[in-house]
Amino acid sequence: MVKILLPPPQNIPNPLLRHLPAGTTLYRIFAPGHLGINALTFRSFGPKVRFDHHRGLWQDGKRRAAEDAERRIYYAAFSLSGCLVECFGDTELIQVWGQYLAKPVTTRELVLLDLQGSGAMRAGANAALAKVADRVISQAWASYFYEHPGVYTPVDGMIYTNAHNEEAALALFERAENSLQCSSQQVWPLADWRSDIMQAAAANNLKLPP
Repeated sequence: MVKILLPPPQNIPNPLLRHLPAGTTLYRIFAPGHLGINALTFRSFGPKVRFDHHRGLWQDGKRRAAEDAERRIYYAAFSLSGCLVECFGDTELIQVWGQYLAKPVTTRELVLLDLQGSGAMRAGANAALAKVADRVISQAWASYFYEHPGVYTPVDGMIYTNAHNEEAALALFERAENSLQCSSQQVWPLADWRSDIMQAAAANNLKLPP
Protein backbone atom coordinates (compact mmCIF):
# COMPACT_ATOMS: atom_id res chain seq x y z
CA MET A 1 0.00 0.00 0.00
CA VAL A 2 1.32 3.44 -0.96
CA LYS A 3 1.90 5.64 2.04
CA ILE A 4 0.92 9.27 1.74
CA LEU A 5 1.93 11.74 4.40
CA LEU A 6 0.42 15.04 5.39
CA PRO A 7 2.22 18.19 4.17
CA PRO A 8 4.76 19.71 4.19
CA PRO A 9 6.58 17.74 1.48
CA GLN A 10 9.68 15.74 2.42
CA ASN A 11 11.56 16.82 -0.73
CA ILE A 12 11.78 20.23 -2.35
CA PRO A 13 8.85 20.48 -4.79
CA ASN A 14 9.38 20.89 -8.51
CA PRO A 15 5.77 21.62 -9.51
CA LEU A 16 4.41 20.72 -12.92
CA LEU A 17 2.05 23.41 -14.22
CA ARG A 18 -0.66 22.92 -16.82
CA HIS A 19 -1.83 25.96 -18.81
CA LEU A 20 -5.48 25.55 -19.78
CA PRO A 21 -6.24 27.82 -22.75
CA ALA A 22 -9.00 30.41 -22.84
CA GLY A 23 -12.03 29.00 -24.66
CA THR A 24 -11.78 25.53 -23.07
CA THR A 25 -15.19 23.93 -22.52
CA LEU A 26 -15.74 22.23 -19.17
CA TYR A 27 -18.52 19.95 -17.94
CA ARG A 28 -20.31 20.48 -14.64
CA ILE A 29 -23.28 18.70 -13.03
CA PHE A 30 -25.14 20.59 -10.31
CA ALA A 31 -28.43 20.68 -8.43
CA PRO A 32 -29.88 24.19 -7.98
CA GLY A 33 -31.66 23.35 -4.71
CA HIS A 34 -32.74 26.14 -2.37
CA LEU A 35 -29.36 27.88 -2.03
CA GLY A 36 -29.36 29.61 -5.40
CA ILE A 37 -26.64 27.32 -6.76
CA ASN A 38 -26.05 27.79 -10.48
CA ALA A 39 -23.65 26.65 -13.18
CA LEU A 40 -20.91 29.02 -11.97
CA THR A 41 -21.29 28.75 -8.20
CA PHE A 42 -18.04 28.24 -6.29
CA ARG A 43 -18.89 26.51 -3.00
CA SER A 44 -17.91 28.38 0.17
CA PHE A 45 -19.03 25.67 2.63
CA GLY A 46 -16.38 23.12 3.47
CA PRO A 47 -14.20 21.20 3.63
CA LYS A 48 -16.41 18.38 2.36
CA VAL A 49 -14.83 16.55 -0.57
CA ARG A 50 -11.52 15.67 -2.24
CA PHE A 51 -9.60 18.91 -2.74
CA ASP A 52 -11.56 21.42 -0.64
CA HIS A 53 -9.18 24.05 0.75
CA HIS A 54 -11.61 25.59 3.24
CA ARG A 55 -10.31 26.23 6.74
CA GLY A 56 -13.43 24.85 8.43
CA LEU A 57 -14.22 25.15 12.10
CA TRP A 58 -12.31 23.31 14.82
CA GLN A 59 -14.56 21.61 17.40
CA ASP A 60 -13.55 18.93 19.91
CA GLY A 61 -10.16 18.54 18.23
CA LYS A 62 -11.68 17.95 14.79
CA ARG A 63 -12.09 20.21 11.81
CA ARG A 64 -15.69 20.48 10.70
CA ALA A 65 -17.16 22.00 7.57
CA ALA A 66 -18.22 25.62 7.86
CA GLU A 67 -18.77 28.69 5.71
CA ASP A 68 -15.50 30.25 4.54
CA ALA A 69 -16.25 33.43 2.61
CA GLU A 70 -12.62 33.79 1.53
CA ARG A 71 -12.19 30.28 0.13
CA ARG A 72 -14.44 28.78 -2.52
CA ILE A 73 -14.09 25.69 -4.70
CA TYR A 74 -15.45 24.54 -8.06
CA TYR A 75 -15.26 21.01 -9.48
CA ALA A 76 -15.56 20.21 -13.19
CA ALA A 77 -14.42 17.71 -15.82
CA PHE A 78 -13.67 17.59 -19.53
CA SER A 79 -16.44 15.13 -20.44
CA LEU A 80 -19.90 14.03 -19.41
CA SER A 81 -18.60 10.63 -18.26
CA GLY A 82 -15.96 12.37 -16.13
CA CYS A 83 -18.71 14.35 -14.42
CA LEU A 84 -20.94 11.34 -13.92
CA VAL A 85 -18.31 9.21 -12.21
CA GLU A 86 -17.22 12.10 -10.00
CA CYS A 87 -20.81 12.82 -8.92
CA PHE A 88 -22.23 9.29 -8.76
CA GLY A 89 -19.29 6.89 -8.74
CA ASP A 90 -19.47 6.19 -5.02
CA THR A 91 -23.14 5.09 -5.15
CA GLU A 92 -22.89 3.70 -8.71
CA LEU A 93 -26.43 5.02 -9.32
CA ILE A 94 -26.91 8.06 -11.54
CA GLN A 95 -29.54 10.45 -10.19
CA VAL A 96 -30.92 12.27 -13.22
CA TRP A 97 -33.92 14.19 -11.91
CA GLY A 98 -33.26 17.55 -10.27
CA GLN A 99 -29.75 17.65 -11.75
CA TYR A 100 -28.48 19.96 -14.48
CA LEU A 101 -25.58 19.79 -16.89
CA ALA A 102 -23.62 22.95 -17.68
CA LYS A 103 -20.82 23.54 -20.17
CA PRO A 104 -18.96 26.61 -18.87
CA VAL A 105 -16.13 28.04 -20.95
CA THR A 106 -12.88 29.53 -19.67
CA THR A 107 -12.44 33.22 -20.53
CA ARG A 108 -8.69 33.33 -19.88
CA GLU A 109 -5.80 30.95 -19.56
CA LEU A 110 -5.94 29.07 -16.26
CA VAL A 111 -2.75 27.94 -14.54
CA LEU A 112 -3.27 24.59 -12.84
CA LEU A 113 -1.08 22.48 -10.60
CA ASP A 114 -0.83 19.19 -12.48
CA LEU A 115 -1.27 16.21 -10.15
CA GLN A 116 -1.55 13.64 -12.94
CA GLY A 117 1.07 10.95 -13.36
CA SER A 118 4.37 12.07 -11.87
CA GLY A 119 2.93 15.55 -11.28
CA ALA A 120 1.76 14.64 -7.79
CA MET A 121 5.28 13.51 -6.82
CA ARG A 122 6.75 16.67 -8.30
CA ALA A 123 4.33 18.62 -6.08
CA GLY A 124 5.68 16.80 -3.03
CA ALA A 125 2.95 14.18 -2.58
CA ASN A 126 2.22 11.10 -4.73
CA ALA A 127 -0.43 9.87 -7.15
CA ALA A 128 -2.49 8.32 -4.35
CA LEU A 129 -3.52 11.86 -3.42
CA ALA A 130 -6.45 11.77 -5.86
CA LYS A 131 -7.63 8.37 -4.58
CA VAL A 132 -6.91 8.29 -0.86
CA ALA A 133 -10.01 7.41 1.15
CA ASP A 134 -9.05 9.78 3.96
CA ARG A 135 -10.14 13.12 2.49
CA VAL A 136 -8.46 14.95 5.38
CA ILE A 137 -5.14 14.17 3.70
CA SER A 138 -6.08 15.42 0.22
CA GLN A 139 -7.75 18.50 1.73
CA ALA A 140 -4.60 19.28 3.72
CA TRP A 141 -2.53 19.13 0.55
CA ALA A 142 -5.00 21.34 -1.33
CA SER A 143 -4.72 23.91 1.45
CA TYR A 144 -0.94 23.65 1.38
CA PHE A 145 -0.81 24.22 -2.40
CA TYR A 146 -3.12 27.21 -2.00
CA GLU A 147 -1.30 28.75 0.95
CA HIS A 148 2.21 28.54 -0.55
CA PRO A 149 2.11 30.56 -3.78
CA GLY A 150 5.84 31.15 -3.54
CA VAL A 151 6.42 27.43 -4.05
CA TYR A 152 3.53 26.53 -6.37
CA THR A 153 2.84 29.99 -7.87
CA PRO A 154 -0.67 31.32 -7.23
CA VAL A 155 -2.32 28.54 -9.25
CA ASP A 156 -6.00 28.77 -10.20
CA GLY A 157 -6.55 25.18 -9.10
CA MET A 158 -5.53 21.61 -9.74
CA ILE A 159 -5.94 19.04 -12.49
CA TYR A 160 -5.96 15.40 -11.40
CA THR A 161 -7.13 11.94 -12.44
CA ASN A 162 -10.37 11.05 -10.69
CA ALA A 163 -10.53 8.04 -8.41
CA HIS A 164 -13.18 6.12 -10.37
CA ASN A 165 -12.20 5.86 -14.03
CA GLU A 166 -9.07 8.02 -14.05
CA GLU A 167 -10.40 10.67 -16.41
CA ALA A 168 -9.02 14.16 -15.88
CA ALA A 169 -10.90 16.38 -13.43
CA LEU A 170 -10.50 19.93 -12.17
CA ALA A 171 -10.75 21.61 -8.79
CA LEU A 172 -10.65 25.39 -9.17
CA PHE A 173 -9.95 27.85 -6.37
CA GLU A 174 -11.88 31.11 -6.12
CA ARG A 175 -8.97 32.73 -7.95
CA ALA A 176 -10.68 31.46 -11.12
CA GLU A 177 -14.15 32.60 -10.09
CA ASN A 178 -14.40 35.37 -12.68
CA SER A 179 -12.73 33.33 -15.41
CA LEU A 180 -15.69 31.21 -16.49
CA GLN A 181 -18.78 32.09 -18.48
CA CYS A 182 -21.93 30.07 -18.97
CA SER A 183 -25.08 31.38 -20.64
CA SER A 184 -28.52 29.88 -20.15
CA GLN A 185 -28.09 28.20 -23.56
CA GLN A 186 -25.18 26.23 -22.07
CA VAL A 187 -27.29 24.68 -19.29
CA TRP A 188 -29.71 21.75 -19.69
CA PRO A 189 -31.70 19.41 -17.43
CA LEU A 190 -29.49 16.35 -17.10
CA ALA A 191 -32.41 14.22 -18.28
CA ASP A 192 -32.12 15.83 -21.72
CA TRP A 193 -28.83 13.94 -22.17
CA ARG A 194 -30.26 10.51 -21.46
CA SER A 195 -28.85 8.75 -24.53
CA ASP A 196 -25.34 10.08 -23.79
CA ILE A 197 -25.79 9.17 -20.12
CA MET A 198 -26.76 5.62 -21.07
CA GLN A 199 -23.57 5.25 -23.10
CA ALA A 200 -21.44 6.64 -20.27
CA ALA A 201 -23.23 4.44 -17.74
CA ALA A 202 -22.59 1.31 -19.80
CA ALA A 203 -18.92 2.25 -20.28
CA ASN A 204 -18.41 2.79 -16.54
CA ASN A 205 -20.76 0.13 -15.11
CA LEU A 206 -23.09 2.69 -13.52
CA LYS A 207 -26.82 2.14 -13.04
CA LEU A 208 -29.68 4.36 -14.16
CA PRO A 209 -33.04 4.59 -12.41
CA PRO A 210 -36.03 3.25 -14.42
